[in-house]
Amino acid sequence: MKTNIIEPLQIRHQEVMQKADQLHETVNNLVYEGKVSLGKNLAKIEEIIIFFNSKLLPHMDFDENCIFLYLSKHIPKCEPTIQFLLAEHKELRENFDIFEKLFSKLKVEKNNKCREEILEKLRDRGVYLFCIIRNHLQTEEESTHKMIWNQL
Repeated sequence: MKTNIIEPLQIRHQEVMQKADQLHETVNNLVYEGKVSLGKNLAKIEEIIIFFNSKLLPHMDFDENCIFLYLSKHIPKCEPTIQFLLAEHKELRENFDIFEKLFSKLKVEKNNKCREEILEKLRDRGVYLFCIIRNHLQTEEESTHKMIWNQL
């Protein structure tokens, strides 16, 4: 009987997906709930940013430096998928960086009109991040995780 060697990866994916869902909900709440819940929603976004910085980005580094390298070396037919996932990692990092900068600008902006513009951009970027994360996790689970499981 095989030991499920991908279980830790699946657990991390579940954690990331929960935070991505929270991100999606919170950025929408940030725009539609207005000032009444602003503090609560900003705190939630800050919590999500901390999680992504401490869990998601290191997990992506692990994927790139361990899993993808292993798969490239031992299962060459998965190289196109790995290149696609690497491109998504790059896209995710770039958009997360923009999201963080927008969030920082929002926290210090006092002008209501500027805040509204930043809120819209933050919501759009947050929804985009949610979509990238969801798609990326699904692709990893259906490709690299299955390859690891079937080949080992």
